[in-house]
Amino acid sequence: MKKLNLLKRIYLTVLVLLCIATTIKIIRYKSWTRYYFSASVCAPKTYPVYVRDCYFILSDGQIGNIGTGDVNDHRSDWGNSEFEETYEKQQLPVKLVLEYASYREKAFYRDTIDLPGDSISRIFKSSRSKGINQTLYRPGGDVGGLNFLIGIANKGNVVVWLQGKNYEVTVMKHRIVAREPVGDQTYHEGRLSKKQYFEKVFYIDKDLQEAMDQGKDRNANYIDSSTHYIRPLPPGF
Repeated sequence: MKKLNLLKRIYLTVLVLLCIATTIKIIRYKSWTRYYFSASVCAPKTYPVYVRDCYFILSDGQIGNIGTGDVNDHRSDWGNSEFEETYEKQQLPVKLVLEYASYREKAFYRDTIDLPGDSISRIFKSSRSKGINQTLYRPGGDVGGLNFLIGIANKGNVVVWLQGKNYEVTVMKHRIVAREPVGDQTYHEGRLSKKQYFEKVFYIDKDLQEAMDQGKDRNANYIDSSTHYIRPLPPGF
């Protein structure tokens, strides 16, 4: 009988420990603050950039991916870029890490930018009830969520839009000060000079080069312009 009671106590202890461990895992994961989203980068065609590094730092310290293929291949335009597929719900971003080179300005930019986390969180929390969730592609089945679009303008200006179904809001504007490249900022299949770097990583077609040489959009103020379907911030956000 004593052995049976001891065995029951051991089982009970193991059960309690498992419950505690499960509770801790649930609290740390915080599924109620995770959402589906995707992110991409765009730039004006007449201000081509090459993004060397771009990612979110999420509220749990993890890294959030941001698509740069379109902007680096000069397929994007101001306010327009293809979004990558999403895989799982994630914590929301609180910082944006961005490093890029601007061809027209022959300048290098790098910064870690604080995002308005509370404002972003409020928008996501209300996105379903407001009907602004849009369809995001996910392997195994589409899901509803929002898209972050990072716009890189001239003179180091950066804007972050949050887009949904018939919805867009500017969540942040920021200006990065250009600095001379250091370390690996000019590394591309080998260590390059500044001049070599711009010749190596940028593929500018003849028509675009001629347009820039003629001064097209030289004085454009992209940071204060919107995309084609921008909407004001709805009440309650």
